[in-house]
Amino acid sequence: MALLGCACAAACATPRSNLPAATMPPGAQSAREILPADLDVALWLDVTRLRSLWSVAPDRQLARVLAEYGLFAATSDAEAAFWIRLLSQSKSVWIACRPSHDGCRDTVLFARGRYDHRDPLTALPDTAMPMDLGAGWFRYGRKHEVQRQQAARVYFAPPDRIVVVTPAEVDAVERSLEQGHAASSELSVEERGLFSMTLRPPAIARLVEKRAPAAAQLLREARLIRIWLDSDPQMLALSVSVDFSDRERAERARHAFAILFDILKVGDARNRAANELQVVGSNLVMHFRFAPDVANSEPEPGLSVPNGDAEPAAQ
Repeated sequence: MALLGCACAAACATPRSNLPAATMPPGAQSAREILPADLDVALWLDVTRLRSLWSVAPDRQLARVLAEYGLFAATSDAEAAFWIRLLSQSKSVWIACRPSHDGCRDTVLFARGRYDHRDPLTALPDTAMPMDLGAGWFRYGRKHEVQRQQAARVYFAPPDRIVVVTPAEVDAVERSLEQGHAASSELSVEERGLFSMTLRPPAIARLVEKRAPAAAQLLREARLIRIWLDSDPQMLALSVSVDFSDRERAERARHAFAILFDILKVGDARNRAANELQVVGSNLVMHFRFAPDVANSEPEPGLSVPNGDAEPAAQ
């Protein structure tokens, strides 16, 4: 039930000389080089700090939140244990995915932490023997076809790096990590705050076009959106930067958001003065500070906390 173990343990169970070897050693080593360039959303999570949002089973709670947004599928107890164990041993996680009406799809995850000394073959069901890729990396594949959001392949560089790939992105990650063709994408994400996110606005515009055509048009004029969330003991601080091709488009967007926030009464009267919209060059920058709202929610099957008690966290 343990997540991923050190590949040296796998080598103990299977002599290194018997492991199939790749034709060339891995090239890409960082999240930016490995995460596929064709995906439209990139996130970075400070897992260590995010755990502090919960006092009961934080790794299960965080796994439940990620599953709710479609970032992975835990269709069995064994797969749920895989993700929970991964999060419990991770310090930072990078995720790239493709947005859809049902959340994110086609996820690729890169994690850094300190992982235990157990064989990944015991963590995921139906996992084939590892391939030694060289440069410290091992590749674990599934023996049979899996669903779209399930882990199709795991790359492990003990003791501190793991990459988990869903089926649609296997070829892309193979090119970057195994063949040395590092991904080239402007969709880099800063390591900042509790979490940060970078996304391509046209991908979001396609999702909201029917329900909100004006918002979709505004999104099409933008080039990138960057979001950061941070916290102190009392407040959450959210920053949003929308990158346009010129200042005029950014000013139009600022005016539209100002009207929208006034209609929706974003923040209460005390906090609204602290919510800022400003144009910096060709970027619309928005800052918000607010007290976190909390809500109880039922845990996902296989991801429930002990005794079924789901603790609220910032939404």
